[in-house]
Amino acid sequence: MRKRIVIAVIAVVAIGIAALLVSELPGPKRGTVEWHKKEFENGRRLTWIGTIVRRCPARLRHSYVESRYKRWLFHRQALIDVGYFEEKAFIVSNRPPHEVANALWLTRHEWSTNSLVGIPSIRVDRSNSVMIVALPNQMRRLEELVRQADVAENRE
Repeated sequence: MRKRIVIAVIAVVAIGIAALLVSELPGPKRGTVEWHKKEFENGRRLTWIGTIVRRCPARLRHSYVESRYKRWLFHRQALIDVGYFEEKAFIVSNRPPHEVANALWLTRHEWSTNSLVGIPSIRVDRSNSVMIVALPNQMRRLEELVRQADVAENRE
């Protein structure tokens, strides 16, 4: 009988401590830059739900991926709006924009960071431009790399 009471008391104390820890560490407040950074980074990670959804029918997979992508875009845009990220379009004229984007991606060891938030977003936007979203301190180096990648190849 005593043994059961001791176990019950230990369980109640453990649950109380866990509840206290969870309530004291809620994470960043919704709508703050830190919250958007956390959600943006989570949008780039594969979750356990994503692992399960990969085995589901195509319609469900598509819906899940689309909703995650829209959430990720929302947080990226919020970070651009507050100045955490910078968005810039680079007009390229000597090479096709997809080649410039690929060349830029191949040089990512020169400008990437260990954080997922620090990895720039590179996409071909129009017929002659490359759109980059990156941290402001990375943008000057990325601009140099775009200009280097836009140099026409010698075809002799």
